[in-house]
Amino acid sequence: MIRTQKVMVRLDDGDWLCLPVHRHHSFGSDTYLAKSHALFCPSCQTVWAILKFVDDTEVWPVAQFCENCDPKASVLYSPWYPVPGSLLVEEGWGVIDESLLAVLPEQFLKREFNLHLKAYS
Repeated sequence: MIRTQKVMVRLDDGDWLCLPVHRHHSFGSDTYLAKSHALFCPSCQTVWAILKFVDDTEVWPVAQFCENCDPKASVLYSPWYPVPGSLLVEEGWGVIDESLLAVLPEQFLKREFNLHLKAYS
């Protein structure tokens, strides 16, 4: 089933960039249902992104380092943590959300590309 999801990312100036996407509500061969999430940085304690399906009544908090914090400086650090600031991991531990990647608007795709380049440089 395809649903509308609002993808919102907090910008450095405190404003939010919000773009809608239309995506499948399930992933992993339709085994799991995607849920709405608020991505919370455990280091700076900030909600830095919200991925909300329009008709969901709940938004689940998910710990995910923001792009401004260094997970290696955290006592919680693990090499298995995803790229800091990436939106593509909100569906489980280290799982790349391919259904979101497939429908991300260009602005968010460029952002993901740059974050991954920075992380692996």
